[in-house]
Amino acid sequence: MKFVQGLPIIGIAGGLSDCVYLKRITDYAELKYRRRFLQDRYAAKGGAGNGG
Repeated sequence: MKFVQGLPIIGIAGGLSDCVYLKRITDYAELKYRRRFLQDRYAAKGGAGNGG
């Protein structure tokens, strides 16, 4: 019976850890997107010799 009483706490802890992992994943995805965006933008301007 004590085991069943502890399940909501386990569920809350699991839900919080899911939020933490989701935040890490979205931060990493945003970083990769920005890097790719800047690389594409830099390549479209013609590289470093363009001056602008």
